Amino acid sequence: MKKSIIALMGLFTLVACSEDAYQEVDERVESGSLENNSGGTMMPMTISTGYDSPFQPYGSSDNENITTTFRNNTPLLLELTPFGEEMHAQTFLIANNVYFLPPPRTDYTLNPIPSTSFNVMAGTVETNLDDGAPMAVNAPPYTNSLGSIIYDFGSWTPNWRFYHYGKIYYFKYKIFDNLGNVLKDGVIKHKFYDDADEASTFPASSKWKLVGEVPSLKPMYDVVVMYNEDWDEMCLTNKDGYSANGFDPLPSSVDVVDPNTGTTHVLEFTTDQWGVYVNFN
Repeated sequence: MKKSIIALMGLFTLVACSEDAYQEVDERVESGSLENNSGGTMMPMTISTGYDSPFQPYGSSDNENITTTFRNNTPLLLELTPFGEEMHAQTFLIANNVYFLPPPRTDYTLNPIPSTSFNVMAGTVETNLDDGAPMAVNAPPYTNSLGSIIYDFGSWTPNWRFYHYGKIYYFKYKIFDNLGNVLKDGVIKHKFYDDADEASTFPASSKWKLVGEVPSLKPMYDVVVMYNEDWDEMCLTNKDGYSANGFDPLPSSVDVVDPNTGTTHVLEFTTDQWGVYVNFN
């Protein structure tokens, strides 16, 4: 109850603040200098410097009607395969037969489930939106999609989970030229603080805690999943020591050069408090 009250206080503060005041509060929250009425320190919320998210605490009706927008402002073809899982630590723990509140142990693994791939054609804008859910998935009659992109995770059970409390952690992407040649392929996560961060480099005041590892991204990347103690959302970052062990950081944006024009295009996967965005410009 106390955590819920704190989260609601933070949400109403954000709504009431002007843009300048919002920035000041955001900086104070991230530094750990914002205090609550009891004299204690109010820790960062999901919406904080370095990460801005539309996902709200577990069970919130505000997780309905979240739009993912795909923009391809290039002459190239973009193919995406989404990988999703539960977005909340509580459902993650229950799925692993752990029935206690956070903080959890750190020896669990998160292996996001792949959906079917889809294309975002050159010069188009597409959306994924389900009226009443965090995302639109192909599980009739449980979807009421208003978007043009439908995620299909292949069976009723994961589709049902994603419809209620799921999100996309990363996409596998392929980028083709007009002759069908693959110019670049790889993995792109949604932006979470700095791409070069690792689990131990978050601010000392941060409520983001380590849940476990993401082995499905090896051998390309060495990644862990973090969760926010107040907001229950989970996000991916790099494992401590990843660079020294020869791994690159898991990117949220990549550069792609069109050999026909010499133009450098940028593919990025971001969120803010209003929605989710995959932009290819």
